[in-house]
Amino acid sequence: MRHGGWSASNALIPFLPCASPEKVGTLDCRNPAVFPVATIAVRGDISQGELLDVTQDSSEGINMKSVVFYNNKGGVGKTTFAVHCALRAAVHHRLRTVAIGLDRQGDILRWISGGEVWVGDGTVHQHSPNLTVIYSPNQQPNLRLNADLAVMDSSPSLALAGSVRADLVVVPIDGRLALDDLQNALPDLIESQAKLLVVINRADAGGARTLAALKRACAKVPKLTVWSHPVPDSPAIKRAAEYYRPVWDVPYGETSEGTKIMKALCDDILRTLGLGGHR
Repeated sequence: MRHGGWSASNALIPFLPCASPEKVGTLDCRNPAVFPVATIAVRGDISQGELLDVTQDSSEGINMKSVVFYNNKGGVGKTTFAVHCALRAAVHHRLRTVAIGLDRQGDILRWISGGEVWVGDGTVHQHSPNLTVIYSPNQQPNLRLNADLAVMDSSPSLALAGSVRADLVVVPIDGRLALDDLQNALPDLIESQAKLLVVINRADAGGARTLAALKRACAKVPKLTVWSHPVPDSPAIKRAAEYYRPVWDVPYGETSEGTKIMKALCDDILRTLGLGGHR
């Protein structure tokens, strides 16, 4: 796989305590170095097929769980859910988490960095000792990650439905168009054998009858599980995107319905993956 000017097939990003979190590095073999953001030592010319070497055993990465937030329609809430899932896992549950931005826009990188980091192919940002963000547009990085969880924010790309592999696919929908657009990608998603979880977002925007009709339509789609608590059209969640923070950290957000439902969603995703968290 080619990625950001380099190729690798069996590399590892370890999680080690860092003296100065919130640093930025770039995975770029043209300037071999040690990247403090992920403690990656580059040996040799990676473009010629050599691998990233590390200072930590890689056995823990074998059991890493992964979730991708996907829909073939844009603007349905993929990035919002992915950001909150990554932060909830890393900060609250203390799970070693890698957030991967597959979307060319790189919104998950900007959001988790608090708006401080702008994207470039191969950009890596360490938010904290338990959370690293990788920008990898339109390609799932071919890395062995020494982490408990990988959270991927997908672009609305039909091609990615057939190429990205994860244990769980979370599909946000905000209406019939989002559900119907999913149909083109559904065969690939089912073939991947990942669990498919639909989350109805902005559920109250169209009224009770519209929501009921959407639930009935979801029930007719094979292999889908619909999350039992639709996410409301929450002002606090909207503020979270503007502040580049999780909803529980924005003004008037801590006790909001948006915070309550977002925490419940993230915790249910982790339970589905078998990750109870390290408290």
